Amino acid sequence: MAAFNWLINPYDIFNSPEITGLNSYKSEVERHTRLSKVYQLESLKPEVILLASSRGLVVPDEYLSPEGMRAYNLSLTSASTYEQFRMLQHAQSVNPLKRVVLALDEKITNSRQPAFVENRLAVNADGTRNNKKWKQTWQDYFSSLLSIDALRASSSTVRKQKDGPVNTGAEEYDRRRVYKAGGHHQMFRTMEASLFYQYKGDSSQCDTGSDKGAVSQAVAADVIKDIIEFSYENDIELIIYFSPAHARFYEAKCMVGEWAEIENTKRAVVATVEYLAGSYGVEPFPVWDFSGYNDVTTEQVPDIDDRNGRMRWYWEGSHYTQQTAQRIFYQIFTAESAFGVMLNADNIEPHLKDIRDKRDEYVASHGEDIAELALLFERSKSTRQARRTNK
Repeated sequence: MAAFNWLINPYDIFNSPEITGLNSYKSEVERHTRLSKVYQLESLKPEVILLASSRGLVVPDEYLSPEGMRAYNLSLTSASTYEQFRMLQHAQSVNPLKRVVLALDEKITNSRQPAFVENRLAVNADGTRNNKKWKQTWQDYFSSLLSIDALRASSSTVRKQKDGPVNTGAEEYDRRRVYKAGGHHQMFRTMEASLFYQYKGDSSQCDTGSDKGAVSQAVAADVIKDIIEFSYENDIELIIYFSPAHARFYEAKCMVGEWAEIENTKRAVVATVEYLAGSYGVEPFPVWDFSGYNDVTTEQVPDIDDRNGRMRWYWEGSHYTQQTAQRIFYQIFTAESAFGVMLNADNIEPHLKDIRDKRDEYVASHGEDIAELALLFERSKSTRQARRTNK
């Protein structure tokens, strides 16, 4: 069992040979990023990293450093900003970093997933050496070699080789993925329905004129402050950007009352970046915003019965494609694209007003999408109420 699991290496934590058709496609890694990426990082020892949620998983390592520095995508599914900061500390302890790209979603939190085991990291949260790491490493090795879960993961990895991008080709793999999910439109609806189902309210709270969200603003300032100060103290180039969610997903976020929180998070990040830059007597780190309403985020979604139609910029409302990532990093490193806005204290308010104005235009010109979202909202509310009644 140990030999088989080591050879297949489903979590990609051992230095096993990659054999096309046997183990080259690691289907289990995306479900175990908090385990896999700690050990992959220790093996690669990068100079540049990307800290992002699952949205950033599509970013190839080479996008992070046009100069050719050793780069690694350290995106984690459902990553909180606290987890990103702790991974930053770990990466710096493994090898001194030269650049960090921090991709932020609409919400910044201090939460941590149960799978995020801090004993795997080289340092504690206060920066001191983690003396429990060796024990956790042996536990991870043991469970990855001599457990039924690992054996199942290895078997699954072998079975899925024929369907992976290595054998089928990236384009065909993506086409099958969308088709099996019911098409892009159904993928959008699934993501939106999930957001609505988790919402506790019984009516839409879409109010672009609200100024709520002070708590989230304070959280944003606190965790971003740790990352910025760590970057200054370790002479790291930090680049921050807000990821682009599709306009439909932005509208869904507005319906569950998160519009003010999104705006206040952006204000908090810009204010914190500029305040700390003044304290250190240096130029502020760049903060890019690729969200809002633009030619990428307002891409037309295929019809609900079109399972074969392919979108260029999105999988569904929350997750963008590699082509979108390419535009993001082209703009960051060349500033020659019309995509994205670099934020500062002078333009943050006009920028947020521009997003609100373009949102009004989008709502007026996409009546069918807005009506569909309203119907999904009502159905999700009915499902929540029915489950509460049954309990």
